[in-house]
Amino acid sequence: DHAEVEITGTLGPDVEKLEITGDESGLRIEVKAPRHPEWLETDLVLRVPAGAGIQVETVSATIEVAGLTGSVDLESVSGWVKTSGRPAELSIETVSGDLTVAQSAPRTELASVSGSITVDLATGRLEAESVSGAIRVENGSLEDASFETVSGDIGYAGDIVGRGSYAFESMSGGVTLLVPPSVSAEFE
Repeated sequence: DHAEVEITGTLGPDVEKLEITGDESGLRIEVKAPRHPEWLETDLVLRVPAGAGIQVETVSATIEVAGLTGSVDLESVSGWVKTSGRPAELSIETVSGDLTVAQSAPRTELASVSGSITVDLATGRLEAESVSGAIRVENGSLEDASFETVSGDIGYAGDIVGRGSYAFESMSGGVTLLVPPSVSAEFE
């Protein structure tokens, strides 16, 4: 794990330039394009130190992050977002893209307007919000949880740990909780 950043990939024909600014404390990497390109196909792969914190913002691009242990903050309007590894903190927001998280962070915040939210291994504190997308969490062992959706379904399979607060709310979708028989809790 070196203190180096490697950028590889392909810039689309409508890209004006790839702009890289910053110093050893942080970099900004921006794809510069005409105001309203018809199609902007660009594929970038960034390799950063595992402990680095990252922030990524896209409009219609997908984001895939793997192996980071620093803070991870991801935003996409219509692209899907996928993470693996266990970052220190994880925040993901999309409008219409789906979110897939292999393993949550000790503190994870996930939000989507119409995309689905899926977490395969959930520990620590997890907040998930969606307007019309489903929220699914498997292999949960959460200390604190808040799941909210207006019209999507909520599914949680896992343990309830300690005396944390757990809220599962859906206005018109279904809520399914699968917890071990040993769980001692009050459900309202």
